[in-house]
Amino acid sequence: MNSKARLRRVGKIGKRNIDANRKIKRMFLEKGITFCELKLEGCMNWPLQIAHRHKRVYYKDKPELLYDFGEVALACQLCHSKIEGDRELTEEVFNKIR
Repeated sequence: MNSKARLRRVGKIGKRNIDANRKIKRMFLEKGITFCELKLEGCMNWPLQIAHRHKRVYYKDKPELLYDFGEVALACQLCHSKIEGDRELTEEVFNKIR
């Protein structure tokens, strides 16, 4: 069996996340946001990622919030990593930029 045969299909949640990511990217482009919004110490501005205010499981019953402007930010990899495990820093940063 080759590696392609072992790939799993994208499920309902995966499709929802892919759709949300498309909407988020379009939203940031329309707003002209093409840089890291968090600007924490050591910010590299690249590569850019979508950062959510909460873990994705939080949005399970509220999928429309996955792409709500108040729930997402554009972050460089370093800044995203800094807020990922720090709930207080995440809230502080999101309250500042949103």
